[in-house]
Amino acid sequence: KTKTATTTTTTTTVAESESEAVAEAELATISATIPTTSTITATIQTTHSTTAQTNDDKALALLCEYAKWLTVFPIAVEHFLRPHKRTGWDDETFRKKRRFHIGRLLSDDDARRVLMECDDRDGNPAWFDGEDGIHPAARTRDPPLVVLHRLRELAFDLSYFDYRDPRTAPHPQAQAALCRQLNTQLDILYGAYGTMERIKSLPLPFVYATHLRTFLLLFLVLWNMTSVAHFGWIALPCLFVANWSLLGIEAASVECERPFDWNRNHLTLGKFAVGIARNVGQTL
Repeated sequence: KTKTATTTTTTTTVAESESEAVAEAELATISATIPTTSTITATIQTTHSTTAQTNDDKALALLCEYAKWLTVFPIAVEHFLRPHKRTGWDDETFRKKRRFHIGRLLSDDDARRVLMECDDRDGNPAWFDGEDGIHPAARTRDPPLVVLHRLRELAFDLSYFDYRDPRTAPHPQAQAALCRQLNTQLDILYGAYGTMERIKSLPLPFVYATHLRTFLLLFLVLWNMTSVAHFGWIALPCLFVANWSLLGIEAASVECERPFDWNRNHLTLGKFAVGIARNVGQTL
């Protein structure tokens, strides 16, 4: 009996040991499939880093988009101020030149909204005479205002961008201050554009120019007659210089009355736009 009990006890112990070994093996197998704390921490850090990097890329892309539209603004102002016709350029060449000025700053759809001031019968952007050249298009927008409206939207998106990471996100008061500052700068652009539009749309009154020119010519004729009568023909060289100077001042005032035309004496708006684009690129 004692031997039988001992054998039974030994068998039970061996069975329990085998069961424990199997359980430990299963536990080890299950534990191997469960990530450790360090693995979980590393995974979280990697995911957070990837998310932060993606978020930073979005913020940088938004900033670049704002810079692109800011660079397009002087180009849009130039296109609005310049006459819509130029000697030696047909309509197709004129349109290609305008699209070439914008280049790759904007997509084709955005460029159409900026370049085309009119809408056709279906409400789509069109040129001044319509897409087909037959049906006239109705003027519905100014290109600079289209650009400024888009800059307003981007300024708001930049100021209140969702950084997701609270450690890098600015304070709400700093976001509000940035939005206010950007909108203040855009208000300055609005004012400058309005001033140039008034210069373009309000030339000297015809009555004023005619009155000035008539009395200037009358004064020069009477002055020349009295000078020749008093000093003789020797006064003609001096009179010629004086006449040329006064008439040149009058001609210069008429030439500068609208400084946004295509003549050589007018403002080089294209160089201004190139300089602004370089400054924006250098700032970035």
